[in-house]
Amino acid sequence: MRQEFGGEWTQKKLEALRKYLEAYMTIMRGNPKAANFRTVYVDGFAGSGKRYVSEPTEDNLVLEGFDEIEQPAEFFEGSVRLALQIKHPFDHYIFVEEKRHSVVELNTLPHEFPTRSIEIVQLDVNKFIPQWCEKLNPMDRALVFLDPYGLQVKWTTIEAIAQTKKIDLWVLIPFGQGILRLLKHNNLPSATWMNRLTDFLGTEEWKQFYRNSASYSLYEDEDEDHSLVRSTDVEGVAQFIVKRYEDIFEKVLAKPFVLRNQKNNPLYLLLFAASNPKGASTAVRIAGDIRKGWIE
Repeated sequence: MRQEFGGEWTQKKLEALRKYLEAYMTIMRGNPKAANFRTVYVDGFAGSGKRYVSEPTEDNLVLEGFDEIEQPAEFFEGSVRLALQIKHPFDHYIFVEEKRHSVVELNTLPHEFPTRSIEIVQLDVNKFIPQWCEKLNPMDRALVFLDPYGLQVKWTTIEAIAQTKKIDLWVLIPFGQGILRLLKHNNLPSATWMNRLTDFLGTEEWKQFYRNSASYSLYEDEDEDHSLVRSTDVEGVAQFIVKRYEDIFEKVLAKPFVLRNQKNNPLYLLLFAASNPKGASTAVRIAGDIRKGWIE
């Protein structure tokens, strides 16, 4: 079984991550003040460690994930191998994956990269990361990459990362293929998906995106049922998400990377946030420099 999804937008995402990893570890290895820190890289949705290119269609909603298809496809390095191959490696790598068959493939990595310190964890990322964050030592510094295929990441997990004051975070947010499809123009999502959105965003304030389709008059019954329409545009929804991260992290890249499909529709937002007060400004500046070269 292999994870078969992605395209040009996936390659751009990985290139942005690679550039940051290289810059991050160059600083950590070259700065005498950082020499004593233990660096850790965490990939929260490691998959099998490989990726095969297949462009998702407009009808392929990623709320629950892509189907795994057996068919010929071109193999590319995924985030796992990309992180393992950087010039200045991390002191320790943690690859988290819930699916057993993917973990089987990940378990070959220590043999493939014998000079790297690699830990494979088979667990839900929302269980692992909060527990791991609590165990970080004062001299630990980490970079976490969360690349979900839907709305699996809970806000409590994001809060746990922010509260450490030790972690830089790259997180892929299913925007056009997830959040915007749930935020219909003419009504609220179902109760199940409303709860999922609230877990993902950590608040019910997203319901403020909607208003009644007709204004009340002095003579209307306030208990009368009015249909709802979404009054917030795409940019407003994106800004709301960024603001949520700004509320809990030291600094956040104000303009996230936008990943688009071949029809130029936004599929994902790639958001960067830094939790360390001393390093946040430098971290966001580096991410911003990478963003300057970004072509949407």
